[in-house]
Amino acid sequence: MANETPWGVVQFLLAAEKAGLMTKIVSIQNPYSLVNRTFETGLSE
Repeated sequence: MANETPWGVVQFLLAAEKAGLMTKIVSIQNPYSLVNRTFETGLSE
């Protein structure tokens, strides 16, 4: 998932569970910028 918020990740997982899908997120793509070098703490775990 690219550039997603923690809220968006949870909403995706809840929708997949409600639909009975076995889809799970296995990887995330954290935003990367040479100008803004902050770490995305919301999705760090």
